[in-house]
Amino acid sequence: MEKKTKIKITIEFLDIEEGVQNIENEAANSTSILINRTDAESIDGCEQALLELAYPAMRKAMSTRLSEVSKKKIV
Repeated sequence: MEKKTKIKITIEFLDIEEGVQNIENEAANSTSILINRTDAESIDGCEQALLELAYPAMRKAMSTRLSEVSKKKIV
């Protein structure tokens, strides 16, 4: 039986206090972005934020994964 790889994306919308300027990564494989309330209530605002967040997160995850695969092939 051929092995398969599961790719998982989790998106959460969390309301936070006004004074927060930046949020550190919650986990090594997690990233986040802060947007203002107006953008959070707009399809275009949410879409733009998700696109800005998704590409770097995808590149980071793929880089980590392919590096691990490469190391396994060497051994």
